[in-house]
Amino acid sequence: MVRKFAASVLKPLLILDYRIANSSNNFLDFHKSEIWNGEDVELFVFFVHFERKGCIDEIDTRALNFLLENGYNVKVITNNRSLCSNSFNPIFARNLGRDLGVYRDLIKVLFEMDYKGKVILLNNSVAWMANGKLIQAMTYLEDNCSSNTVSTLMESHQPIQHYQSFAFGLDFKSDLVSSFFNHVKNVRLKRSLINFGELQISKNALKQGLKIKSMFTYEDVVSEFKAGKTKNGNRIEIQKLVHLQIPLNPTQHFWHEIISLGFPGIKKNLLTSNPANLSYVPENFNDFA
Repeated sequence: MVRKFAASVLKPLLILDYRIANSSNNFLDFHKSEIWNGEDVELFVFFVHFERKGCIDEIDTRALNFLLENGYNVKVITNNRSLCSNSFNPIFARNLGRDLGVYRDLIKVLFEMDYKGKVILLNNSVAWMANGKLIQAMTYLEDNCSSNTVSTLMESHQPIQHYQSFAFGLDFKSDLVSSFFNHVKNVRLKRSLINFGELQISKNALKQGLKIKSMFTYEDVVSEFKAGKTKNGNRIEIQKLVHLQIPLNPTQHFWHEIISLGFPGIKKNLLTSNPANLSYVPENFNDFA
C-alpha cells in the first residue's frame, strides 16, 4: 500500500523529468577517433564505468584484464576525468543519461563512422567474474546478436517484463540497431531512466523490428529456484512471493540461482544497499571474482 502511494506521488515528477530532459551527446568530436579509429575490428567491448573515486576498483580491474588476456578488444568509458591516466586509457563521457545515455551516444558515433562489426556493451553495476562463466556470457552475447536480434543476459519481470541493461550485444550490419536506444533522454532521476529507458527497451525494439534474446529467462531462473538446487537463505520468504506470482528481480532475489545457472557476476548494490532487503547477502565481492 505504501509503495503504491509513493509511486503515485512520484509519477508526475518522473514524467516532468522526462519531458524537460534533452538528448545532448556524451562525447565531443575529438572522442570519435578514441572510440574507433577506423581499424578493421570485428568485435568491440565497451565497458561503461561509473565511479566517484579516482580509480577503477580491484573487481573491475580484474575483469577487464581477464577480458584483455582472452583476446577481447576492450575500451573503457568513464564519467571520471581523473581516470584519464589509468592504464586502461579510458574515454571520458559526461554521464548524461547514465549508462543508457552513453550506450545511445556510442551507437550514434559508430554508425556515423560506418562501423560494421559487433559491439558488446557492459557496465560496472555488476561485479563481473574473471573466469570461464564470463567468457561463456561474452560468447553468448556475440553469437546471438544479428541483423534482427539484440542479445542480452538477464530478463526480469520486476515491475514488468524487461531486459536488464548491464549487458547488450549489437550487430552493426543492421541499420535497425541505430535507433535501439533513441528513446533514451538525459533525465536527472535514476527512477526516470528506469521507467522511461530500461523498461521501454523491449517496446522500442519491437517498434524498430528488432528481437531481443536473453541468455537467462525469468522462467528459467524461477524454475531453478523451485528445483531447490541452491541454498537460498531467503527461500521461505521468496517462495511465498513466487506462489503469489509477484514479479521479482533475478539479480537480487535469485542471486544464488543465476550464478548456479552460469551468470558471471553479482550486482554490486546487493552488498552496498541491498535494495530487496534480503536477510542473506554475500559478504565479499571477492568470493565471486
